[in-house]
Amino acid sequence: MIPIGKEQALHYRNVVSRYYQSDLAGLVDCFNEAMATVSAKYTPAGGFFYAIISDIRKTDHMLAQVFIPIVEDAAPDLPEEYRFQSYFQMLDLIAARALGKTKADFQAPLGALINYCADESLTPVTPPFFRTVVLDGKPYTDIYFGVVPDGYGKDMMVPLHSTDE
Repeated sequence: MIPIGKEQALHYRNVVSRYYQSDLAGLVDCFNEAMATVSAKYTPAGGFFYAIISDIRKTDHMLAQVFIPIVEDAAPDLPEEYRFQSYFQMLDLIAARALGKTKADFQAPLGALINYCADESLTPVTPPFFRTVVLDGKPYTDIYFGVVPDGYGKDMMVPLHSTDE
């Protein structure tokens, strides 16, 4: 059984990001390009993380957003396709950890997160975020989803027009 981390969060200051379209095999090149571009003018503050914005089951045409925290408080000389934000925060996340870096290594933790949502009546409200770290020479990837209880916010919806006549 894969452990699920509850009430997780991602907090970063001074984050540079960029969107990429790629297949699964090309994502590593995207990560390397982003790190090289940012590292040429700025100081990365640790590793990067990324989100898969598209359907994660379709690995032949993926939309990813790569995020790189930097030490500097501003990034005025970024190429046009890059964006800077002074703060990045995601709250109310659940997480599971994958050991390895292949598609097969990610399937069990992703499945565990999806099953946990179903079992606990939670609705994912963010794309999956991935943060890779190397511990004792082994790559681990923490996978995060933002969640809310099923039905959250329905009582706050207001009809656009009245049905009373």
